[in-house]
Amino acid sequence: MNIIDYILYEIEIKSERENEEIFRKVLDEFYSVTNTKHIYKILLRKSYSNIDEFLKLKNKYIYNSKDINEFFSILTRYNYKYTHEYIDLIYDLAHLQNPNRNLKVIKKYLNSPVIDDVSFNGKDCFTIITSLIGKLEFILASKYYANNENISEYISFNNLVNRCHDNTLFMAQFFEDYYSITSLCPNYFSGFYHHSYTLNSEESLITDLGFNIVMDKTIYYKLFESKDVSVILNKNILKELEITNTKTNQQYNRCTLLKIALYKEYLNHIGYSGKLENAPSLCKRLK
Repeated sequence: MNIIDYILYEIEIKSERENEEIFRKVLDEFYSVTNTKHIYKILLRKSYSNIDEFLKLKNKYIYNSKDINEFFSILTRYNYKYTHEYIDLIYDLAHLQNPNRNLKVIKKYLNSPVIDDVSFNGKDCFTIITSLIGKLEFILASKYYANNENISEYISFNNLVNRCHDNTLFMAQFFEDYYSITSLCPNYFSGFYHHSYTLNSEESLITDLGFNIVMDKTIYYKLFESKDVSVILNKNILKELEITNTKTNQQYNRCTLLKIALYKEYLNHIGYSGKLENAPSLCKRLK
C-alpha cells in the first residue's frame, strides 16, 4: 500500500469499518434491551449494511415509538454525533419526491431530542431550530438553480447521493470563480469522511448537490463541522490535477478532487506549506 492509499485507509476506510461495527453494537444492544428484534425482521429485510438498518429503524420506528428514550440513551453511550440528526433530517426533506409529505417528515423528527422546531415557507426554504447549534436555514438546490438548464438537468436526471466529489467537479464547469472544497467531516460515532462541496465566496453560500441544498457557509460549517483539506479556485482545478498526477501514483479512476485532497493531506502531514508545484514528489524518478 502506497502512502496516499494509506492516508485514505487511515482517515476514511478505517472510520467506515469502525462505524459499521458500532452500528451493529447499538442495534444488538437495543434489540436485547427492548426484546423487539423479531418485530423488525420484515421492516428491515432489505437492509444492506448496519448503517442502512440503523437509519431504517430510526426513521420507520424509533421517532414514533415508546422506545425512543432507550434508543438515544444507547446512542449517547457510544458517543453519537447528534449533529447527524440535523443532517439526516435535511437529507430526508431535500429528497422528498412529493413535497406534500413535508409535514409528515417534520412531525416525525420533532420527536428527536435535539430538534426543537422545523418550518417550511411553502416554496423552497426550510428552517430548523436546534438545541445544539441554533437556527439552520437552507434552500433546495433544485429550486435555487431552476433557471440554470445545465444544473437543473443534472439534478433531475442523475443519482447525486454519495457522489459529492463528482457533483462538485460538475459545478466547477459553470462557475470558474467559485471554489471547490474538500473537507474532513465527523462520522456518526468515530473518525471522519471526505466531503466536497462548492463555495460562492462573494455571497458566502455553499452548494451541496448530494444533499440538494444551498446554505450559508457559517451555518454549513457548524452543521458538518468541516475541516478544510483542499480549497481550489475552480479555474485552477485542472492545473492542480496535473501537478498531483505528476507527483503521485494514484488510481486512475479516483475522483479528481479526492486525488488532490489526499496529496495535500500528505503534504500537511510532512509539514510542507509551500506552493503545490514545488511540493515533493512521491513518484520514483527514472534513471
